[in-house]
Amino acid sequence: MLGAIIADGEELTRHHIRDLLRSHADIEILRECRDGSATVEATKELNPALLFLAIDMPKLDGFGVLSAVETHPAVILIAAQPQYAVAAFEAKVLDYLLKPVRKSRFDVALERARTRIRELEDLAKLSASASDRGLLVIKVDGRTLFLPPDAVECIKAERDYVLVCADKAEHLVRETLTSILNRLDQRFLRIHRSAIVNLQHVREVHPLFAGDARLTLASGRQLTLSRTHRQAFEDLMHGFTMQRSGPLTAASVLGR
Repeated sequence: MLGAIIADGEELTRHHIRDLLRSHADIEILRECRDGSATVEATKELNPALLFLAIDMPKLDGFGVLSAVETHPAVILIAAQPQYAVAAFEAKVLDYLLKPVRKSRFDVALERARTRIRELEDLAKLSASASDRGLLVIKVDGRTLFLPPDAVECIKAERDYVLVCADKAEHLVRETLTSILNRLDQRFLRIHRSAIVNLQHVREVHPLFAGDARLTLASGRQLTLSRTHRQAFEDLMHGFTMQRSGPLTAASVLGR
């Protein structure tokens, strides 16, 4: 049974989605929400597998909900107009439905959600097994790769995907930064809303304007350390450099 939340400010639309779900016995409606704030609270509380989310809602719109919820369920966005489609897929939603929602289109979106949820469950099982051996599991073009964390230099957001940079290879994976970070150990840190770095690979820190900094990695790749993540970086890197030898003294570079 897959738990779902229906979030839309229009009662008529919520009723319509509820009716469309009647023929899908494997979907359980956990809650209906009429505004964005209530949707954020319900999603954090209930951890649904599936979220039917309207873009236009009181208090907080659909994109605001996605920003406020750290761990996303499979999200199907619902809108009255098509102009938000590009932004929707950049936000890594699973599908985008236009009102009034047609049953045939709804069923296609729901089957896509089932497939995605099964993939994530399978990946979670593999990851649990691989983590016992200290490996990161990712799926790339139908293949399952087992990567030693030491080899992973950084992970970057790329529109609907993330780019895992390991050794000299780059792997494009349909996941979120948060889902991968949750499977990594403390040597990995989110340094920007679109980047994670392996502290072992940091070789130089160069301060920029407004509190940001530029990190240079062992491969020569460069990443931006945002000011909002800088304190966490300084704290972790300070402790990290106390345990390792090497040319980097991040604390002194940042003026600690």
